[in-house]
Amino acid sequence: MTLFRKAIVASLIAAVCHLVSCGGGPSNTKNPFPLSPIIVNLGPSMCTVNVGGTVQFYVAVAGDPTNAVTWAVNGTAGGSATAGTISATGLYTAPPAAPSPNPVTVTATSTADTTKSASASVTVQSLTSGLIATLSPYTTTALQDGTPAAVNVALARSSGDSGAVTLTVPSLPAGVSAQIQSPGTGNSGTVTFTASQPATAGTYTVNIQAADATSTGSGTLTLIVGIVATINPTLNTSAGVNGRLEQFMTTSFQNYALPPNLTSALTALQPQHTRMQVLDNFIPQTSPTTWDFTNLDSMVQPLMGVADQSPEFQIAMGPSFMYDSTGTNFLDPTYQTFATFCKQLVDYYSNGQFTDDQGVVHQNPNFDPAHPIVWWGIYNEPNGIGQLTSAQYVNLYNVVVPAMQSANPNLKFAAVELADFPDSWEPWLTGQDAAHDYLPTFISNVNAQVDVLANHFYATWVQTDTDQTLLNTIPWIAQNTKDIYSMLQANPALQNVPVWMTENNVNADWDNGSGTFVLDRRGSSAFFAAWRPTEFSQLAQAGQRALYHWTFVGDAQYGEINQDSGNKQLSYWVDYWLGQSFPSPPGQNILTLNVTESTTIEVLAVQRDDGTVVIMVADHAVHAPLDNNGTGDPRTVVLDLSALGNFSSASQITIDANTNPVNGPASVPVTPAPRFMVTLNGYGVSFLTLTP
Repeated sequence: MTLFRKAIVASLIAAVCHLVSCGGGPSNTKNPFPLSPIIVNLGPSMCTVNVGGTVQFYVAVAGDPTNAVTWAVNGTAGGSATAGTISATGLYTAPPAAPSPNPVTVTATSTADTTKSASASVTVQSLTSGLIATLSPYTTTALQDGTPAAVNVALARSSGDSGAVTLTVPSLPAGVSAQIQSPGTGNSGTVTFTASQPATAGTYTVNIQAADATSTGSGTLTLIVGIVATINPTLNTSAGVNGRLEQFMTTSFQNYALPPNLTSALTALQPQHTRMQVLDNFIPQTSPTTWDFTNLDSMVQPLMGVADQSPEFQIAMGPSFMYDSTGTNFLDPTYQTFATFCKQLVDYYSNGQFTDDQGVVHQNPNFDPAHPIVWWGIYNEPNGIGQLTSAQYVNLYNVVVPAMQSANPNLKFAAVELADFPDSWEPWLTGQDAAHDYLPTFISNVNAQVDVLANHFYATWVQTDTDQTLLNTIPWIAQNTKDIYSMLQANPALQNVPVWMTENNVNADWDNGSGTFVLDRRGSSAFFAAWRPTEFSQLAQAGQRALYHWTFVGDAQYGEINQDSGNKQLSYWVDYWLGQSFPSPPGQNILTLNVTESTTIEVLAVQRDDGTVVIMVADHAVHAPLDNNGTGDPRTVVLDLSALGNFSSASQITIDANTNPVNGPASVPVTPAPRFMVTLNGYGVSFLTLTP
């Protein structure tokens, strides 16, 4: 568990500190493989059609990539002669006479879950009823940059009606205007909608009314206010590392031996410095005179053969016999005993063997001199589970690192691994967040080598927090990352030290056996496909260099791979495509953007050294304020690429509620154009790759 209330759980720390680690503790809670919820989206939701006329309905079934549905009119499969019929492809044909009751209801029901459906209202108008206004199209998009959207209005009149018809739009979203060309004595007119930047992006229902002196009619329009993102070819020098995106995406393990059948899935992620957190019965020294590397080797050795073959070994804590009854206070306040333990780990995994105090030689049977463990994390969340003051931690660090270097001078060290959180989450601190409260003492007093300043962050540790609450933490942690870089400038030896986030997920809570835990499925649902890319973008632009997912194998809250089925979860594909789209090294140039609205979407555009441009659009619009693992709200974004020149080809990857989590999304070839429209029907992310 990364975030916790010390005032509440202080009495429990001694009991749990050797049982759980931050990042949710051991991911051993068994849960069924999470399936995305089935949600049927149907459009248009309301329309008017002439007798004998047709309306084409469109359906998207979140949670079922096949989009398979059955159709009914007024509850009758396929419809009827009196209410109208509907084909298997959603084409509704109105009856020859107005039905009763009127309007009729068209329903699409998911075949994957027949309890889930969506309905639309269709008003059938006959010539005897006065004016019939038919809209074309029934759905249109007005962009926030003022690009107009025209809707044609075709009139049908009852016999003898030749009066001048006026069109009106009684109500419009704020920031949207309508220019109307009425039919007069003719039978057609237009309404042209224009949205300005104050218009809020989203989907609206607009009624267009037609009236003359004696008759009225109307048509219902779905109006989408779309966002425009203009991509410029210039380098955004204020973002990232001097304008470069240099953040790599990677993953984590805790007390887990990678089975052979998952090696290919891990390799495909191309993780760098995969993190191994060592706790409990995986700690090899069980007493001052007893060592057993069996469990630890079972975790370490498979990871030594994957990807860069250079995992980060996080020494999360010492053997239990080194602590007093609280489980957090070292019996040796000089930390020399712990430093010796750490040095012996280096000897075993970086040199191949060591001799303990009893004269027993412990040889690593799998040691490969070409691939020693070089990266080491020194302790886990000392301000949290570790329960060390900042002064205690810097003293420990200054003792441990030189001891480890005496065994191998070529090691790299990740310092602190801070449990980071806002002050509002921990009000008993000194009026500051965790980083500002804890790091200054370390930065001022550390004299040992620091290669990385590491922190951990989870959006919440409370399952009842809303989607918006979790999303609101992203700008805060991005700014906090910038603040950490500023703090590092106080020590000349640390001014070029990068920041890594070595634990990250949506929720830090875990099942401690109390019976009150509720699994937070936002760690692998469509919400994750909006949250993680948004966070990745903002952290990368803050200059962060690494983002570690917690954890590779786990439940629906934590895992990229489901611990029960062994199947990939949606989180796997999100992290996979972030890594594929934004590889670092070598990194890429961050391009400047002008986005008409950024409160509900995240846009990131980069240019690789070979000229390839990658643009990510994430839809994190919340549908309703109290949503918790909701569906999100649709967003349409037009990418203005006109300043980038010509491209020979393009492809698009979309991850959302429709994505099959086992097989992942498919790359779709698309045609490069000066303007490219991206539509996400709720939480999700789309990657557009443009090849010169």
